[in-house]
Amino acid sequence: MTACIVVCPTYNNRSSHDSYDYELAIRLTAFFPRELVHDLMRAVAASFSTYGSRTTFKENRSNRVFAGLSMGSVQTWRVFEQCLNVFAYFMPSSGNLENDGTFFERIVERSGYGPEDFSILAMSGTNDFAREAFSYQIQQMEMQKDFIKGQNIAYLEKKGYGHNHQAAIIYFYNSFIKGFPIHSTIDSCLNMA
Repeated sequence: MTACIVVCPTYNNRSSHDSYDYELAIRLTAFFPRELVHDLMRAVAASFSTYGSRTTFKENRSNRVFAGLSMGSVQTWRVFEQCLNVFAYFMPSSGNLENDGTFFERIVERSGYGPEDFSILAMSGTNDFAREAFSYQIQQMEMQKDFIKGQNIAYLEKKGYGHNHQAAIIYFYNSFIKGFPIHSTIDSCLNMA
């Protein structure tokens, strides 16, 4: 595996309990991508040797992954929605934003990118309370022309896993260890430890 920098930000801005107020959490996730690009990514680029600098975030988008579980997954969808120009890879797990696949199709169309320009590896557990809505969103996306199942979008389920930290660690570990794009990652993730 190539060296990487992992940053674990949060959209919470008032307290660690912001996530418990669902409506507030949804509003905060809508604002986070702006802060991500204008503040956090610039701070990381200023502090570490990265592929991106203030002027090259777009040119080096294929070196960035955004991932999250639960509301972090909702945040991942928000980053897809607002930052497709600076991220190419997305790993949402057990949290949906919108059930209408055309919502995501419009995002891609407006961005000027095509199906070859991004990958989404979505994961959930069979015992996860968010699985049904999450998997439905993925199914609706796969019905759109810019989301090609097994090429730039994949959905995997881990039998018996729920909505918790253990599941997140397994999903993200298995994804990062194999890297992207997803068509080279799917087979290895199917046998998640």
